[in-house]
Amino acid sequence: MIAISAGSFQIDQIELNVKEAALRLGVPGEQASQWIAEYAPLVEKEIQPKYCFTKTLVRILPTGKIDLGYTRLESKDLYKNLSGCIQVYTLAVTLGLQIDRTIARLAVSSPGKAFAVDALASAYAESAADALSKIFREELSDDATLCPRFSPGYGDVPLTIQTTVLEALEATKHTGITLGTNLLMTPRKSITAFQGVRKL
Repeated sequence: MIAISAGSFQIDQIELNVKEAALRLGVPGEQASQWIAEYAPLVEKEIQPKYCFTKTLVRILPTGKIDLGYTRLESKDLYKNLSGCIQVYTLAVTLGLQIDRTIARLAVSSPGKAFAVDALASAYAESAADALSKIFREELSDDATLCPRFSPGYGDVPLTIQTTVLEALEATKHTGITLGTNLLMTPRKSITAFQGVRKL
């Protein structure tokens, strides 16, 4: 058994990454600022951020496989990301179903607004993951550092690992995240990731 921590964020604990939001909106800076000012309050009203995570020892095996404590997988990209790490956080974050429903409703009545809200919600999901990483950093000793997050589906880490990750985290119980047969998560604005702890 692995220890699992879970909780939720208040909106004032999540600081929107404006650069990330502008990138997802895909519009020039001034217009992006206008859209953020106009639609961010709506997104903040509709999201219910929850998270869960576990922290385990990580071992790089002679075979090249990575032992995360609850499963083993083979990935050159994750191997590189976790090189030198002694522990790894496995995390799941979601904004909840309400924002999905709001985007679906807007897609019918106002597609342009739906696009903006969808893009901003994606940015808020990343910012929620950043807020969780902040919690991890506060737990670190002075001689350790936190590596960048690495999510299933990036590089050569297969999406199929999502099943194992979500089961290990009991993510449905703690956050409401479920996995479809297409390996995509519901709620849509959800993130899973690995984040290593490396000694300095």
